[in-house]
Amino acid sequence: MDNQQEKLQQEKKEEEIEEQVEKQGDQVSKNQKRNQKKKEKKKKLKEQNQEIIQQVEEEIKAKLNLSDAEQSDLEIAWCIKQIKLGLTQKLTPEEIKISMSMIELLESDQVPLVKKRMAMKSNFGDYRKLMKQYK
Repeated sequence: MDNQQEKLQQEKKEEEIEEQVEKQGDQVSKNQKRNQKKKEKKKKLKEQNQEIIQQVEEEIKAKLNLSDAEQSDLEIAWCIKQIKLGLTQKLTPEEIKISMSMIELLESDQVPLVKKRMAMKSNFGDYRKLMKQYK
């Protein structure tokens, strides 16, 4: 009888262990499902945000209604104005020379737009951001 009782107890323990393993498996799969749902929600939100950003950018472009050429002309004019404002301060002759050559470069029709943009970026950094700050 003791053997039978021991066997029954062992079988019960094994069944309990199997049930625990199944429960743990269910919990893991629930956690995986939960994490997957979170990832899907984040992905949807990211897509929605990108759509909203695109809509806002399109609205801004429509309101400003500036072509690329007009926008670049505006940026160049802003940079020239900033350089001229800088010339009103006390500068060394070398700084004045650099500023004047920069103005000549930006005002020239012979210089390609790419070179002008490179010069503006080297002189002002992110000049588009600065333009927005000053407006």
